[in-house]
Amino acid sequence: MHIDGSKMANFTCYKWSSVTYTRNNVLIPDVDSVEVSELGSGLNDAASRIQSKDWSKAVEGLRDNDIVEMVASSVVEIGSTMERMKAVSKLAEESYLSKEDRLTLQAEMTSLQTELFKQTHRMGLKRAGFSKKKVDEYLSEIDRFEASSLVFIERERARLANESEVGPFTANDDGSLSLQIVGFSPGLSGDVTVEDTDYGLKVTGDEEDLSAIYEMCDMHLSFEDFLEESKLSVMTVDSAAWASDSLDKMMDGFLKEVESITSFYGHLKERQAEAPTEVIIPVGENGKGADYEAPEYWLFESDVRIKRPKNPSEEVFKVADTFFKDVIFQKLGFADFIPKINVKVGGPKSIALI
Repeated sequence: MHIDGSKMANFTCYKWSSVTYTRNNVLIPDVDSVEVSELGSGLNDAASRIQSKDWSKAVEGLRDNDIVEMVASSVVEIGSTMERMKAVSKLAEESYLSKEDRLTLQAEMTSLQTELFKQTHRMGLKRAGFSKKKVDEYLSEIDRFEASSLVFIERERARLANESEVGPFTANDDGSLSLQIVGFSPGLSGDVTVEDTDYGLKVTGDEEDLSAIYEMCDMHLSFEDFLEESKLSVMTVDSAAWASDSLDKMMDGFLKEVESITSFYGHLKERQAEAPTEVIIPVGENGKGADYEAPEYWLFESDVRIKRPKNPSEEVFKVADTFFKDVIFQKLGFADFIPKINVKVGGPKSIALI
């Protein structure tokens, strides 16, 4: 889902005056102030000018059983998402866009990065035998990272609407101030109220109490800091052009990798046909759970991988699964930003927005 709650295929963007975070981390505009912007038609136009790759043809050799069929389906989904990312970055190369427009496009890119995570990690969970409900539960862990990214974007949007606003606090209508914290509480003191959010906490109080809490946070990050961590910033013409070039190279590399995987699968099947009794792939231990594991260095509970493939199909599955996660998502997803807000990998517990 995207910033407007639309389906992946619908590039409709909106301008809004207020935003609500929902539990599934879709930004929903205030329905009374929705105005369809020109960005939607601009994205559709940018998408129409992108030369699409024939992902379905690239995976024709991966259709003969359910295991490799999962690889083929994931390739088509991931390729389509990268092309949508390219449409966002190409539109962002236009110099006439306002900063508000660019913030909307950055939020759209963030939503696509979230979708990319789910596409690159769903396959491993399904193959490990988890139910659809459990797969969705595992994949929902990325929602907090999406919300953490979007809060930086919406904070900057609020600043843009109120140019006099400076510092880490947001002024409320009742005269109080609020501090947004990504992650967990640094320890609260004073007369403050705390609201749980999808990204962490929103703490409201007076300047003295909030200043003390702000200083207790493990890290302070600005919107500019967030952009430095972003894999695909579209906030300037130059950064958008760099993102477009990166996506072009990644799509070319992805297509070559898919061709290599398909060829490798054909080779393994030929060897198996010539020597049916030969143990081509090491046989795993008894029990489904013993054949799957998390990598040694992992960021996500949902990163489940085949440990001991038992046949050519599982070997090809393992190669593709590794490439999806360790190359595509590492280069195009939230990978640099996640350790900053992931306690599991030693990240700080609380990050205050500047």
